[in-house]
Amino acid sequence: MLAEEPRPPAVIVDVAADVASRRAAGSPPAVDFQAEATAERNRANNLAVALQSNRRIGMAMGILMGRLGVTEEDAFERLRIASQNQHIKLRDVAEVVIYTGDLPATGM
Repeated sequence: MLAEEPRPPAVIVDVAADVASRRAAGSPPAVDFQAEATAERNRANNLAVALQSNRRIGMAMGILMGRLGVTEEDAFERLRIASQNQHIKLRDVAEVVIYTGDLPATGM
């Protein structure tokens, strides 16, 4: 019995079908596909940064919960308020908490 020929991953099949349908619909040449590929790489990078930021914010919340004995909601609220008061991105406030164990000075 002959072994089945391996199939390409579904993602490759989906992309190939999408490219074929766009060409059939009269899409401009590969320059647009290059721009789309660049945009997708940027989107993937942005999602990776967002995922990492989310994890770091969760770590900072855990530190605040342990040190201050507050709830998850209160820990997030404290991070948010510090972010707004200091005009610092939430992920940057989280980094301060991770490395120092405390919120940046906010007058809280």
